[in-house]
Amino acid sequence: MKKLLLIFIIGPIFTFGQSSPRETVETYFRGYTEGNPEILKTVFHPEFHLSWISPWHSGDEKFQHVDREGMFEFFGPDWKELTISTAISDIKTDGNIALCTAIVELKGIVTWTDYISMLNINGKWWIVSKVSDGILAK
Repeated sequence: MKKLLLIFIIGPIFTFGQSSPRETVETYFRGYTEGNPEILKTVFHPEFHLSWISPWHSGDEKFQHVDREGMFEFFGPDWKELTISTAISDIKTDGNIALCTAIVELKGIVTWTDYISMLNINGKWWIVSKVSDGILAK
């Protein structure tokens, strides 16, 4: 009984700080809604890249892409005035790989479907890439 109690008390100490794919995506949501690159740096791998189909462009210009620093440039001084909702649709994990489908809505502007790829590198889940498709609000 004492061993079981000790494991119950000490066990969480050893697992604290480990991330799961869900925690990683939830941290991304928090950093995105706050427009806070410092939070995003904790979950976006330094080699992260984002590709998307722009609902504002046509033809060859529809395909857009940026690296991690380029994504951080999205967040201007008015970002916090936006109403943003987020939801995880699905997460699948297979060993050190996780894939997440998420919905990010910038109310009155656009709804993004995000396909998020994550890798577990040395015990930490990192978002390594994101592919998004946007539908303009009506």
